[in-house]
Amino acid sequence: RITFWYKQDRVLVQRAGRGPEETVHGRTDLLENLLDHLEHGTPLLVPPASTGAFMRVVEAVRNAPEPTPL
Repeated sequence: RITFWYKQDRVLVQRAGRGPEETVHGRTDLLENLLDHLEHGTPLLVPPASTGAFMRVVEAVRNAPEPTPL
C-alpha cells in the first residue's frame, strides 16, 4: 500500500513482510523554473507539449454544460 500526503510531500510505502518505508521529497516551484527558463534558458521541467492531455481535460470541463441539480 502506498500513501501520499500531497501538501507534506511525504510518501509511505507498506509491504507485506517488510517494515514501513517513509520518504520526504522536496518541491520544485514550476514558476521559478519558468522564470529561469526565460532568463537563462534552463530546460522546462514540464514543457507545454507534454501537457496536451491535461489541457484537453481542463478545456472539456470548462466547456461542459452546467451540472443538473439533484
